[in-house]
Amino acid sequence: KQQLKSDHCAQCYDCLPCPEAINIPEILRLRNMAIAYDMQNYGEYRYQMLENAGHWFPGKKGNTCTDCGDCLPRCPEQLAIPDLLRDAHHRLNGKPRRRLWE
Repeated sequence: KQQLKSDHCAQCYDCLPCPEAINIPEILRLRNMAIAYDMQNYGEYRYQMLENAGHWFPGKKGNTCTDCGDCLPRCPEQLAIPDLLRDAHHRLNGKPRRRLWE
């Protein structure tokens, strides 16, 4: 939590539903893990599953945020969620991986 400073998502899910179907808590969880626990590879792997794993890993990636702001007043941590989603996408998008199923 110390590495995340004031950007720590508490995973309360109050930010949902997102009108763009972004899985905000999951993306911020992956970002938290990449920063606080040096789990960058895991975060990239799981982030690539968004939009690619159907019902197993629902939601869109952070770069689809339209800055509508619906999530902002609902966040008890008062996080700048659109900015964090962009940062998470930048950190976790990585290079595309080959899918093992079709």
